[in-house]
Amino acid sequence: FLSLDSGSFQLYADPLFSFSGGKDFLTNTKTYENSRGLQLFGNIGKKVSFYTCFWENQSRFVNYVDSFVTRQNVVPGQGRVKPFGTGGFDYAWAAGYISYSPSPYFNFQAGNDKQFVGDGYRSLLLSDNAFNYPYLKISTSVWKLRYTNLFTAFQNVGSAANSQLGGYQKKYASFHHLSLNLGKRINLGLFEAVVWQSVDTSGQRRNFDVNYLNPVIFYRPLEYSLGSPDNVLMGFNLKWIFMKHNILYGQLMLDEFSLREIKARSGWWGNKYGFQLGIKVFNVFYQPTLSVQSELNVV
Repeated sequence: FLSLDSGSFQLYADPLFSFSGGKDFLTNTKTYENSRGLQLFGNIGKKVSFYTCFWENQSRFVNYVDSFVTRQNVVPGQGRVKPFGTGGFDYAWAAGYISYSPSPYFNFQAGNDKQFVGDGYRSLLLSDNAFNYPYLKISTSVWKLRYTNLFTAFQNVGSAANSQLGGYQKKYASFHHLSLNLGKRINLGLFEAVVWQSVDTSGQRRNFDVNYLNPVIFYRPLEYSLGSPDNVLMGFNLKWIFMKHNILYGQLMLDEFSLREIKARSGWWGNKYGFQLGIKVFNVFYQPTLSVQSELNVV
């Protein structure tokens, strides 16, 4: 909507609007969404870019979403709420990041936003269903490899239990994701993560653990050597492009896992895993604008 370009500096600004209305036939109530916002983005020289946006929202939801919001005090994927009008909610959204690429091989990005790993509508590795959170991301691209380090700080927005520490309950996480292109049609990804609470079992407060800042270390032996209760997860994702326009993809996520218990079919509580299988078909019936996606997730 507005732009400024001085050669070495670009700045763009857009107003944002989203309005909708509907009806919940189960409860015979009207629903609506009223959202207004602003986004700014641009470049500083050839190596630095930035983005920021803000949304102000008032909404009234269908019954099953309304029940979730009332119970959790948050809108799914959005922030905390306060009452608005009759049966409505008021909530805001802010996101932004700054990105620096010192060379074709490295990119550093810091901000407050969502992240997503995978090719699906959902992701079992790292989903964008959570609310925005602060993060630092380092991306390295060499040959056919792309390696991503992600350091994050999450918070339980809907929780009122804060261990008398002030603010919402927090947990931190550090992620590794290695992506390899095998030819032009196959991509294989390896995923590793460690997640830990801001308060340990003795009630002592923990900040971001510097032991997990190493970008190339394996988390499982490190977590074990620290004698910590932190949660390590491992995952895999695969994408295959076939017949030019189609994509077959999948994921496997392992939390705690024992093959012996799986074979015994004992229903052991520690076996926590999930897998995904999906397909995207483009140019359906030779229509360039028509695509179909189908996906199965089992956890």
